[in-house]
Amino acid sequence: MKIPEIIRLAAISLFLSVSLPVLVAAQPEDLKNWRPVSKEELALKSSTIDKEANAEILFADTYIEDEFRKIEFYRYMRIKVFNERGAQEQGSVEIPYDNKEQVTEISARTIKPDGEIVPFDPQEIRDRDLIKVGKRQRRMKSFAMPAVVPGAILEFRWRTVVKGSSLVAERALPLQFELPSQRIRYRYRPIKYMESALVFHGLQTDSAIDFIPDKNGIYSFEQLNKPAYHEEPLSLPERNVYSWCLINYQAVSATNRRTYWRRMGEVLSPYVEKYLKVNKEVREKAEEVVGDTREPRQKFARLVEFVRTSVRIGDEDRRSLTAQQAKDLEELRKPDDLLKQRYGTRENVAMLLVAMASAVGLDAQLAYLPNRREFLNAGGLLSDLILYVTVPGVVVTIDQKPVFYYPTSRKLPLGMVPAMQMGDEALVLEPGNARLVRVEETPPEQSRRVTKGELRLTADGALSGQVSHRFTGHAAEEFLDGLKNLTPAESEERVTEQIVAQLPGAKVTSLALKAGDDLTGEIGYSFEVAVPGYARKTGTRLFLQPALTRKGLKPLLESSVRYNDLQFNFPYQDSADIRIEIPKGYVVEAGEGPQPFAYPNYGLSYEATFSLLQGENSSYIQAKRDFTFNRIYLPRNYYDELKRMMDLIHLMDNQILSLRQQ
Repeated sequence: MKIPEIIRLAAISLFLSVSLPVLVAAQPEDLKNWRPVSKEELALKSSTIDKEANAEILFADTYIEDEFRKIEFYRYMRIKVFNERGAQEQGSVEIPYDNKEQVTEISARTIKPDGEIVPFDPQEIRDRDLIKVGKRQRRMKSFAMPAVVPGAILEFRWRTVVKGSSLVAERALPLQFELPSQRIRYRYRPIKYMESALVFHGLQTDSAIDFIPDKNGIYSFEQLNKPAYHEEPLSLPERNVYSWCLINYQAVSATNRRTYWRRMGEVLSPYVEKYLKVNKEVREKAEEVVGDTREPRQKFARLVEFVRTSVRIGDEDRRSLTAQQAKDLEELRKPDDLLKQRYGTRENVAMLLVAMASAVGLDAQLAYLPNRREFLNAGGLLSDLILYVTVPGVVVTIDQKPVFYYPTSRKLPLGMVPAMQMGDEALVLEPGNARLVRVEETPPEQSRRVTKGELRLTADGALSGQVSHRFTGHAAEEFLDGLKNLTPAESEERVTEQIVAQLPGAKVTSLALKAGDDLTGEIGYSFEVAVPGYARKTGTRLFLQPALTRKGLKPLLESSVRYNDLQFNFPYQDSADIRIEIPKGYVVEAGEGPQPFAYPNYGLSYEATFSLLQGENSSYIQAKRDFTFNRIYLPRNYYDELKRMMDLIHLMDNQILSLRQQ
């Protein structure tokens, strides 16, 4: 079963009381043939929207034929290239698609600046294996355009057919691209017999969009002179950044989100409740799992542990399933079915946990948790798209506070959900109702990176000793994500590569890696390291950077210009305690630790100290660093000040001490 299966069943019941006829797509004539190129287009020397642009979309025209379980897209795009860099960037074309999509009828051509037309050979089209496009894994059809030079015009046409039981996400249409666009137009033929429920949502649009059908029932809308969409690090999800339009068939009608989701809860309840039913088998198993405890939090903790360890989540690793199990995974399963088969989707597992929690007297509901990789504040959009951009989980009310759980294979402390599922609203489904509840951010002290080091510096500048890194909470989750799908040997190799990348020339030995799925235990690694020439030797002096863990790292914010608001993964604390024995006969000549500071409006505090310690026979430099960041979101108008602070921290982290030989 997939997440939107419930909403699909509800929509079918509401709208399809009769069988829908099969419509035959009628591609418009102006998309079947190449359109004339004007003298003005050939003569265009720079973008009409952004003078710095290397290329510009003259038009992107799409016709859509919708048949509920099948959508056909006919696309036609014309691009003008202005300079050599634009020719290099636009010379290769990539069309992404997934297993629901079929891309056909690809045609293309190049019009050189003098008007000569260079045809495209379809034999040049190549299929590429799965690659990452944005945050999705997709396949790609790619080809090179012929004779691409500055001043050329490139044209492409292709057809995409999407088939599936739930195509809500496919009706989200971009109104902005990575190039500036003179004109973006869509023509849409709605689903027959469902036109009365048709609704258009425009998001991040700078002008109104009119949705008026022509005499043939085709809805047309367009946007003119759209600037390019700028992809940036630490950015909000794409749906919150670029302009787009959602075509939606609303199961209920409402003008505010509270009313809309309450009514949607009424629609969904009949389809949800039968999959949350508590029967004898579910009740007996739940009572067995909770045992003699009467404390609500402990009850929930025991149920969570049972589900986590005893029921496999099939959509996390379909390769471990038999062919029959994989087929069963697509079907709706009741809680007692899961107790027998012991595998299901995340939604199945969430429903099982709700049923078991209810059986032992807990106030539990199915909750679709936010997904900050997909869309923020999806509940503000009056559309069932929320069920496609959220993830199924559970909420239990304990001591009048919501405690959320997301069924994953990793064990997080109770009440802590994965980082991408916090910091926004969850859609909670109650009997006959649905409401929005915020999943609060965890405090920084629950997600820590702790580094300790005992090292020795020699007179030739070599540094050696032992270093350990420990992670908790979301910091541990982030560390494990970097090792996902790797064998233990591959994980050790990956960690070693990361150490050497930060400390070029380092020799890493005795690496001990602790990387289990229980994030309530110890996660991290320790190692012995030898770094020749770590401190720069000049005459009788050694120049040493005590903050070993920050050496070689780039500033967090590199760009001087910011277009979008900022999103960070999670609040965290970063702590380091490094002790370095200095060579005999050397003293600290210059350099001192920076002064601590804090910026509460940015959720940021920083303190670093360098201390000289005297042992019985040796002297040591102790470098301590404590950094706290307690924000997930910041508006872009905060960027300049935040960058100034982060650059200052980067400068202080790279502070150098001078050691002089006596």
